Amino acid sequence: MRNYQSRAFDTHDKALVLRAVISTMQDLGFIIDKADEKLGTISGTSFDYSHASKLTVSIRSKNSKQLIVRANAQI
Repeated sequence: MRNYQSRAFDTHDKALVLRAVISTMQDLGFIIDKADEKLGTISGTSFDYSHASKLTVSIRSKNSKQLIVRANAQI
């Protein structure tokens, strides 16, 4: 399950990836609840007609040239 929740990106600029994740979440209608650059986590909530969704994204180093981005959603 963890494999299809994760994706590797060929960059080591954690701040850039963090900003891109926040922008993407906002484009998808999520309200950002918490973002922590030091920990590399972003949490947001989306309210739909029938339910609320919670999305948590974590960013961590894979090696010196790649970052792993993992998303976990709850409905």
